Amino acid sequence: MHYNLDKAFKQIGEYGRAQWLLTFVNCIARNGGTYVYYPFAYLVLEQQFLCYDPASILSPPTQCTAADVCAARDVDPLYSAYEVDKSYQYYLDNWFTQMDLLCYTPAKIGMMISAYYVGFAVGGLFCAFPDRYGRRKSCMLGLALSTISQTVMLFSSSFWVRFAMFFLSGFSQIKNSVSYVWLSECTSKPYKALSFTYINIVDALPIVLTCLFYMFVSKNWLHLPLLFTVLSYLALFLAYVCPESPRWLLVNGRSQEAIAELNKIASMNKASKSIPTNAMFVEDPTHIQALIEGASRRSEGMVEVIDISPTLNKENDT
Repeated sequence: MHYNLDKAFKQIGEYGRAQWLLTFVNCIARNGGTYVYYPFAYLVLEQQFLCYDPASILSPPTQCTAADVCAARDVDPLYSAYEVDKSYQYYLDNWFTQMDLLCYTPAKIGMMISAYYVGFAVGGLFCAFPDRYGRRKSCMLGLALSTISQTVMLFSSSFWVRFAMFFLSGFSQIKNSVSYVWLSECTSKPYKALSFTYINIVDALPIVLTCLFYMFVSKNWLHLPLLFTVLSYLALFLAYVCPESPRWLLVNGRSQEAIAELNKIASMNKASKSIPTNAMFVEDPTHIQALIEGASRRSEGMVEVIDISPTLNKENDT
């Protein structure tokens, strides 16, 4: 029986449980780490402080800036007679105080997010990885690297450790491009645009959600990234049980594996029909090559008939 993938998905489910599972995994894979580097400006936002006069501890504190604290440290490196002003309009318990960035220049602070984009560029050199090793493996690798970097950034306050983790997070973004491809190759044409829309909607959430979270829910930067790090671990586990792209398997001539993955999707979708093991797919290059060779043999036969027809005509005339 001859199939194409669109026909197969109509039989086993175009957007059922398997596709929804893939949607969740790819949305988290693409956006799990964004809750650290999208709101980077908030995480390093300079805070206002209340400084005490060391000569008169009982006197009330006065408002001061990070520059004032640094000037006091120039005189006394152990100066610590200050605290964050929690009444400040833009107060946030963020990296500026946790990492003690008070005396860092803006250029040095910006090196962390720059490391992310350098990692992104280096990771782009491996863009052919999904075509060679598969969609699922590529997504799982990127998701694992991203989840590791998120976890380390949650619990380390070292500038250079976070610098390295930003690079690793950028390097892991191979999962960003493969997430669209993997999901679209596991459904039929009418649902491809819909699957892209789901990912793009979730992709926009970090920008809005972080603002609302810090404004109305919590002033602590840790809570939101911690939540999505947990979701990233869940997505990494679920990615292992997700089906591989049947299109990628067919294009690479692995038709039996593709049929097995299609039937896995059928089982997850609780479809009433499955794909027969002897099915032939037009996307399979071995099948296409066989059709081409068959057509070539038929055309050669036609040429031979045409070539000998004048000879037959002459013999008939005599």
